[in-house]
Amino acid sequence: MRTRTGRAVAAMAGLLMLSGCLPGIGIGKGQRPAGPDDPVRDPVNERWYTPSDLIDGTEKIREQFPDLEVESGMSLAGTFTEPDDRELIPAQDDYWRQSVMVVGEEAVAELVAASRVAAASDGGGVDPLTGEGTSPMNSPAGTRADDEVIRGVIVQPLEDEAGQCPDGWILLGMTLTADPTDTIRPVTADGLVITMAAVCEGGDRIVVDARDF
Repeated sequence: MRTRTGRAVAAMAGLLMLSGCLPGIGIGKGQRPAGPDDPVRDPVNERWYTPSDLIDGTEKIREQFPDLEVESGMSLAGTFTEPDDRELIPAQDDYWRQSVMVVGEEAVAELVAASRVAAASDGGGVDPLTGEGTSPMNSPAGTRADDEVIRGVIVQPLEDEAGQCPDGWILLGMTLTADPTDTIRPVTADGLVITMAAVCEGGDRIVVDARDF
């Protein structure tokens, strides 16, 4: 026979279970505070990365773009799927790497000029891309994109390094590639496909998103 105290304890336990307050109950994945070595998901583009994997330096960037004179930069790699849920052999397109590389105003000006030449040869380019959720992938060189489009691609740890571009970013398309012989898609030297490369006219850096297809 249950005592009054026993019934009270059972009732309280039931309330705690419903509210998720018991240890290990009602706590979903990713809800505990994440440390620098814990994978986190970007709240905008939902990509997964580990904060401690952020590289402040140019070594990895120069491996991907050996022909660029990179003064400084930051890069970060991750996956599109939650690391704990990945298969032993992940899908080929699960891996991504992003970089913000400072190359100087002169180099950016040359890239802007090249993108305009490419746009002119393609018939004058396309309408500017606007708004979060608009994908810049496969956009031709010379296409403009606002800050929200770029923010919808790059992960949070690289946002400050990328900065803002009030007049609109210029997408580089095929004009930025480590392999000019590949006329189908722009690529890095280590074989990743560049899905977005953007500069701000008058700026000094390139923002790159690349992935393994």
